[in-house]
Amino acid sequence: MKPKVWTEVALHPEALARLQAVAEVVGGSYDTLPGAEAAVIGSSQVSTAFIEQAGPGLKLVVRHGIGYNTLDVPTATQYGVMCANTPDAPTESTAEQAVGLLLAVAKVIAKSDRWLRNNAPWTLNDLRGVEVRDRVLGVVGYGRIGRRVAEICALGLRMPTIIFDPFLSSAAALPEGMAQVDSLEALLPQADFLTLHTPLMPETTHLMSDAQFAMMKPGSFLINVSRGPVVDEAALIRAPASG
Repeated sequence: MKPKVWTEVALHPEALARLQAVAEVVGGSYDTLPGAEAAVIGSSQVSTAFIEQAGPGLKLVVRHGIGYNTLDVPTATQYGVMCANTPDAPTESTAEQAVGLLLAVAKVIAKSDRWLRNNAPWTLNDLRGVEVRDRVLGVVGYGRIGRRVAEICALGLRMPTIIFDPFLSSAAALPEGMAQVDSLEALLPQADFLTLHTPLMPETTHLMSDAQFAMMKPGSFLINVSRGPVVDEAALIRAPASG
């Protein structure tokens, strides 16, 4: 009998076919979770309740993505359940999402779309965007995704790129068009566009709050494709009023 694998995410057809060749794949409802030997999760909270619902045969939980803040690893370990993630899988798609959002805010695409759909009167000044070439990009976190965003923007869009990552060696060789600073405070006043690419940890929770927003250039843009709590949402709401 094939082992049972429960998944809450829609897998790529090729990946699904390879998995179905060696396992019984179920999903879509927590009702099918009991008896699973492995689980592929997206946003599910994996804690005692999840593990006990799956039953004693659960051996492996795989987070379909990079961040595993929804995985209670110590509890899973106590139950003898291994935990894993897929750190390379979303690199390109998330980097493209970040660059897409950057271009969308630079070119006022969302506002233009709303005005068009609502048949609202407009002038060129209402929907005037900015060119990104020669605008400074600040990248916080130079892991797989941050590095790819920096490459696309520095080499493709000709945006001078400044990187802050406390784990990046000061002696690291960076591509042409990129520079490194040793603190977030040194980066914020320089960036026209700021992209966040950090995991969610106690050290990064509310990494961007009132003090940090106050250091940013007036009229600058923030793109967060990391975890939501990296940004203090209340401070973000207050920030536009200050410029």
